Amino acid sequence: SEVVVVDPGSADRTSEVAAECGAQVLASSRGRAVQMNTGARATKASVLLFLHADTDLPEGAIAAIQAALSDTRVMGGCFELRFHEED
Repeated sequence: SEVVVVDPGSADRTSEVAAECGAQVLASSRGRAVQMNTGARATKASVLLFLHADTDLPEGAIAAIQAALSDTRVMGGCFELRFHEED
C-alpha cells in the first residue's frame, strides 16, 4: 500500500509530518477535485481511499473496505460523516 498526501499549501506542518511518516507528498492548487485528481494520477493503485486530513476512519473501516472489495457487485462506497464536538 502507499500513502499519497496532496497539500495545496497549508500553513501548518502537514507536508512535513506526512513526509516524515513515509508518505509521497504532492503540491497542488486548492480545490477538492483538483487535489483528489492530483493524488489519483500519482498512483497506479487499483483501489483509492480519499481521506481529508482532519478525518478519522471509523472503527472496523479496514474490514468493511476489504469485505466490499471482495464483493463483485460493489463498485464504490463511503462512510457516514459525523462531527465530534470539541472538548
